Amino acid sequence: MTVLPRRDWRNERRQKILGAAAELFGANPYDSVQMRDVAARAEVGKPTLYRYFPSKEELFLEVFKSGLDRLDAEVAAILKDRDQPGRSLERLLQALLNALGGQVAALRMLTDDQSAVMRRWRNEFRRRRRPFVEAARTILEQGIASGEFRSVDLETVPSMLIGIVRGGLIGMDRVPRDRFAAAMIDLVMHALLARAQATAAHAA
Repeated sequence: MTVLPRRDWRNERRQKILGAAAELFGANPYDSVQMRDVAARAEVGKPTLYRYFPSKEELFLEVFKSGLDRLDAEVAAILKDRDQPGRSLERLLQALLNALGGQVAALRMLTDDQSAVMRRWRNEFRRRRRPFVEAARTILEQGIASGEFRSVDLETVPSMLIGIVRGGLIGMDRVPRDRFAAAMIDLVMHALLARAQATAAHAA
């Protein structure tokens, strides 16, 4: 007799709550999202919601951390696959866009808001951005060495890529996400391509 593995109901419910919260926080300012709204979206009672997440602040931060966990996994997979540098960089930018795309409301508050929750958000973001920056630097180094990319400042450009994605998400939030992604990646790639590569791409 085959014994099927037991379903992890607790984890499934937790992920459902995080998904509901991500949708609400992604579309609304932090202050306007209420725990009752999250409970209703996740189809759980408020007491159940508070058993998993004791406060809105903790829930908000966990949504953000979950997105960064997925980004870390994607970055590791991109480096492991060892695609051509251009393709790797495109994938890296898309992964960052996916991770931050649900945090537009929080991104707007990143600089100015001085509340305790946003200070924690900023600290987490600054701490967790390092793997992306290091991966971008590695891919740029490989592209420069292979002649695919022109020489650029490897100390500043990797961090600038985060700024491009963040700024675009904030300023272009009414533009469809896939349209912004295509335009942003096209701009970055053409800015980095070595002259011969850029001429061939333009001719094509």
